Amino acid sequence: LAEFLTNTAMAAQANALERLGMDNDIFQKLHSLSAKEKCSVTLRFTSEESCDFVKEQTVDVESKREFITEIEEGEITESGKEKKTKTTSRHKVVTKIKEYHWKVTVNYSLFAFPGNDPESGKIVLQSREASTVIVTTGGKQSPLPSKFISDPIDVSLTRLLQNISDQDSFNCNFSIDREATSCRTPRQNEEIFAAIAFFKKMTDWSYRINNYIKRVASLTCARGASPSVEPESHADIHSINDDGVFVPVLPLFETPVEQSKESNALTSSSDSITPTMLISLGKQKDSEEMSPLLPIA
Repeated sequence: LAEFLTNTAMAAQANALERLGMDNDIFQKLHSLSAKEKCSVTLRFTSEESCDFVKEQTVDVESKREFITEIEEGEITESGKEKKTKTTSRHKVVTKIKEYHWKVTVNYSLFAFPGNDPESGKIVLQSREASTVIVTTGGKQSPLPSKFISDPIDVSLTRLLQNISDQDSFNCNFSIDREATSCRTPRQNEEIFAAIAFFKKMTDWSYRINNYIKRVASLTCARGASPSVEPESHADIHSINDDGVFVPVLPLFETPVEQSKESNALTSSSDSITPTMLISLGKQKDSEEMSPLLPIA
């Protein structure tokens, strides 16, 4: 069970990396560097921000309050009667405000590299450059540093690559050395400790990048819109989360059953992988029997 769950987690992690740009060709190259050339492989996220002055302009901003003045006048008509007239005038206070426009540019890159030199053999998974304009008031003072280079966010992929076999197809082959003196239980052993440490590092790496992207996305929202225009609609970055993501792990413990003659039998983990999956759990041996965690009634 411990080996099966670890292989499941590693397959899920590899397929998540595929979504980030690690296609089959890149994975084969990285796997070759780790398995054949015995090189460590690191996944790195780098980013650079800049803030440049664009222009200064003066705008007229009307107050939200409206002042109403009513004037009543009376005059005597030819018949000797008094005729009253009422005049109403409306006005608002207009304030002149100086605006300072700044162009904020963010450039980031996600790449993998072997060994200790990031520029040697660098393989880019994805990169992007984007910019936006923020507006400030109250003085020509840059709201952000003119140039800022974030510290690289690294995570090692060596542990993942070492536990994937390239025979015929890429399959997870994590196993526990039960003959080792350090192996006390399926949970208390060196292989499981190393796997847990790897997953924890991947989790920390993901959280750091997530926090960085949220900070960058909130730059324009935090500074506010220009006083001279209607506020633009901004994407709520906090609405992009994994709260509603379904993790289909429990069905892997259920024994496949045939529903009817007309319907197809439920497939098990021994079936061939779909083309969209980068890594599979491999084939289950015929002699291995798995008792379902959630028995089928």
